[in-house]
Amino acid sequence: MNNDQISKETKIMIVSAALMGFGGVMSETAMNVTFPKLIKVFDVDIGKVSWVTTVYLLGSGYYNDIELISKKKV
Repeated sequence: MNNDQISKETKIMIVSAALMGFGGVMSETAMNVTFPKLIKVFDVDIGKVSWVTTVYLLGSGYYNDIELISKKKV
């Protein structure tokens, strides 16, 4: 059974992935809460406002990937 133990690094990666997933869900929820205000301010329909969340999530995911690649040890 000793050979089946999970290393500390693996545990840290699992917790980090879980926290990043939670952060993504929370940021998407925060963006969705602003929809009614954005609809009123910009006088557009929900279909156009929903692209705000899509672009935000794609942009933040792209930024996180580039940041990780740039910090990768060579």
